[in-house]
Amino acid sequence: MTLNTVAYITGPIGGQHAYDLAVAAILAASGEAARLPVVHHDAPLIESDGTVHLSTTMGQGIAGWTWCHYRPDGPLHMADDWEDGCRSTVRCTLTVSWDTGYSYHDEGGDCEALHHRALRLLQASLPQGVTMEWRDEFTGEMHTGAPLEGAAA
Repeated sequence: MTLNTVAYITGPIGGQHAYDLAVAAILAASGEAARLPVVHHDAPLIESDGTVHLSTTMGQGIAGWTWCHYRPDGPLHMADDWEDGCRSTVRCTLTVSWDTGYSYHDEGGDCEALHHRALRLLQASLPQGVTMEWRDEFTGEMHTGAPLEGAAA
């Protein structure tokens, strides 16, 4: 099983740029920033509605399989959740996400602590005027901005 953390990014930022920042954030969060130049990426997948999916290649041993979803011609609408029988839709410019095995553990903690560190690094690297929200996979709650350092995992 894996922890999948999705960040909803809104504002003037391109999909490739956000994806590059997300890959750099998960590598730095896991202490592997030096691997950035050798990370392998899958070919972009483009859906019929124009949504572009970027991802790192699975199986190369990085701490989080990284994804980015965006539409070059407009905002992304993520039909993301069923709550009280109603579908919840998040409108954003793009999403980035990390998928990490529950078994992950390093000196900084477990996979949730890793994703919290990556969220903080991603938020710090976003251009001015770009905002971020993220969904807690365990509770379903949406949060504005990155989790505070030392926040309960």
